[in-house]
Amino acid sequence: MVTKTLTNPEMLRSKSSIIDVIQSIEEFERMNKTSGAIVKVQNRSLGAYYDIVSLKDAQQNYRKWVGCDIYLKFWEKNYFLDLLRNYS
Repeated sequence: MVTKTLTNPEMLRSKSSIIDVIQSIEEFERMNKTSGAIVKVQNRSLGAYYDIVSLKDAQQNYRKWVGCDIYLKFWEKNYFLDLLRNYS
C-alpha cells in the first residue's frame, strides 16, 4: 500500500487528483469494511492535516475534542463523485 498525502479537498484542481482521492477512500473502505470520509483534523501541537477515517467516526467526532485532535470538517465519498461528475 502506498501512502498518499491528502490535500484540501476544496482545492482539487485536476480530474486525476479527484480520482486519486476517490481511490484512496475506496481502498480504505475495502480494508476496513466500512464507509470512509476525508476529515480535516486540527491537532493542538502539530497543526492541521487531512486524513481518511470511517464515516461513523467523522460524524461522531465532528467538532469535538478527542485527546489533542478535533475534526473541523469532513467530506464523504459522494462529494468527490459529484465533483468528478461535474468536472467532466
